[in-house]
This record gives sequence, C-alpha cells and structure tokens, in this order.
Amino acid sequence: MPNHLFYGDNLTVLRNKIPSESVDLVYLDPPYNSNADYNQLFKTPKSQSGPAQMEAFTDTWTWDDATSGLAVEEVKRSQYQDAAKMLDAMVGFLGKNALTAYLAMPPIHASAAERLGYPTQKPVALLERIISASSNPGDVVLDPLCGCGTTVHAAQKLGRQWIGIDITHLAIGLIEKRLNDAFEGLHYTVHGTPMDADAARDLFDRDDRSKKQFETWACLRVGFIPQEKKGADGRLDGVEWFGPKKEYKAIVSVKGGRSVGVDMLRSLDAVINQQAAQVGVFLTLEPPTSKMVDWARQAGMFEAPGFAAVPRIQIVTVAQAIQHRAHAVNLPAGHNDTFKRAARETDPKLQGALDL
Repeated sequence: MPNHLFYGDNLTVLRNKIPSESVDLVYLDPPYNSNADYNQLFKTPKSQSGPAQMEAFTDTWTWDDATSGLAVEEVKRSQYQDAAKMLDAMVGFLGKNALTAYLAMPPIHASAAERLGYPTQKPVALLERIISASSNPGDVVLDPLCGCGTTVHAAQKLGRQWIGIDITHLAIGLIEKRLNDAFEGLHYTVHGTPMDADAARDLFDRDDRSKKQFETWACLRVGFIPQEKKGADGRLDGVEWFGPKKEYKAIVSVKGGRSVGVDMLRSLDAVINQQAAQVGVFLTLEPPTSKMVDWARQAGMFEAPGFAAVPRIQIVTVAQAIQHRAHAVNLPAGHNDTFKRAARETDPKLQGALDL
C-alpha cells in the first residue's frame, strides 16, 4: 500500500489500516519527555515583529493503564517474549511513571513529533542515509510519527514507497504542501482529512470542546495562519497578509455550529476594526442566510492601489474551501504561502549534505 498519508492516532491506524508484514522499514522519532511545548513557526511579513506561532505538540509522557498498560500487555501477547520480560521487569522495578510510559510505547509505536518551522525537524540528508542503508528501492518505509514529513520526503526522493501518520491537521497540512512543492506531479492518498462537507461536519462533531483541530484544518485549507490565542471575543481563528508587500491583513472566523446569523458578522466586523485588518472572512460549515449575504454586501469594499476592489467581509462555506482552497478567498495579490516552501527535488540521485 504505497504512498499514503494518514491523519489520526497511530495505534488506531496501525491496527486497522496497515496490513501485517507489509512494511520493510520503520523509522520513528518520538518525543523525549522534555515537558516542553513545541510551536510551529509560520511565515509572516518582514514588517511584523516576529514569526507567528501555534502550539504543535506538548512533549510530556505520563502513565495510564488504557494506553501504556495496553502497550505492555500487547507485547506480552506477541512473539517478542524477551522484550516482554524486560518491559515487565522494568515496570515492576521502576513503577508506573513517565519513564516507563516512554519505554513501554516504542515496541508498538509511540505518540507525535512535528515541524518545517517545527523545532524537532531532522535534516533530509540524515534520513536519506538511514533509508539508503536500511532499505532497497521499492521498499515500503513507515513513519508513524511523521510530523513535518522528513521521512516520507527522503523516501520519495530515494524511490521508496512510504506511509506517514500524524495526529494533528497542522502536520498533515504541512506535509501535503512540502511534498507538492518538492515533487512535481506526485500522487499519494490522504486519509482522515475532510474531502467534502459531510466529512468536515464529522470532524467538527468528533473534535473536543475546543474545536482546535477543526479550526486548524479549516484555516489551513484557505491558506490562513491558525491562531493559538484568539482574545476574549473568540472571533479570530486565523490571519493572512496580502498585497504586493504583504502590507495588508485579513482575518478569518471559523464556525462549525448549525446556527449562524447576522450577529456573527457584526462581531467579525468589530474584530476587523480592532485588529486593524482590511478584510474579514466568515468561514462556515452551514450555508449563510440571505440576511447574512445582504449584510456582508453592505459592509463595503476594500481596494488596494492597482487592484480590483474586493468585499470587506467575505462569507465562504467549508464546501467552497474544500473545492477551491486558498482561492475561495478573494485577496488582492494574496495567497501567500502559509508554510515555508520546500525546495523542488530535481535530481533524486543527489544526496543532501549534512551540516556537521
């Protein structure tokens, strides 16, 4: 099953989607219990004070019987009895704590790490050497914690088939863009991310109360930078800079609830003024009402010198975002790359240099 990218918990994906004995090489690089929060860095205009950031993952291991305990029990039931005895002895001696939680997970695959802007990103050249030494062309390489996609990038470059898994839409969005930038005409299958409005509704309904994963996915779909801190109004979910010098600002408010109305547009209008933005986007799962469409039309236009005027408040449905991506939003000289672009791979035989 070559060239597949999965959004979801890796244990669930491995159990339900990956056939036994179908992988030739596994590379995984789990967190190391640093008790630190790691942030994704996004591109921002030079006029801004610093790079925009969003929490990518929290590197903390804790023991719980539902996860760590299950991991130990599965190893005990496997053919790897020497490893099972060692794990059992370590848990008995050290107790159920962060260290044994970490030690318990690698035998059946661990939990997430990310970047391209991610602080844990590894050099492609390093992964090229590991993959070249440990597999053959055409082999299947699996990274169950694929983060920013360095492993699948190196595997693709070296003529291997690959499978990547990650538990955040932030990482999946980054990997898709990285692969598309680096490899012209590359074909691969993405699983677990919404491809139509019904799937987006399912993601919203299954997400936790914060709706962070849904909002992150929606923002990235239209090319906006997700915002970790939204302010008291809760109407600011993402930002994008546009214009010839990226001197103008657009904000987006994401709504997945079934009830939408004009009051939400009034709130968005207030945040546009508060943020000194020029354009506001109302990104909604539900179709807007006719009153909302009329209100947005009356909110006026924004015109950048040398460009056609665009609506100051734009209503975009999730269905439109899925179909048109960043082009669902009308911004003069817009559609800036949210993530840093990966370099185009032109010579698969040229191995990258390690900066040692």
